[in-house]
Amino acid sequence: MAWLVELLEAKRTQVSAVAPECEFDVRLGFSSTSGQGGFALTGAELGLLGSLGVQLNIDLYPPDEDEGDDEPDSA
Repeated sequence: MAWLVELLEAKRTQVSAVAPECEFDVRLGFSSTSGQGGFALTGAELGLLGSLGVQLNIDLYPPDEDEGDDEPDSA
């Protein structure tokens, strides 16, 4: 995420100039084989996205229900 913050900070004037006419999305995806895990965004990162009017979308991809199921199927 640091590279995106650096890019947006360097282009803040340009991004702010086109923001009223454009839609900005940042998409973060996360997948885990165990169903647990995640990521963190700092307050500065969230503040920057918010100050530029950038929408944040988070897509979570949990493991399939069959993965990690140690109990036998009951028939």
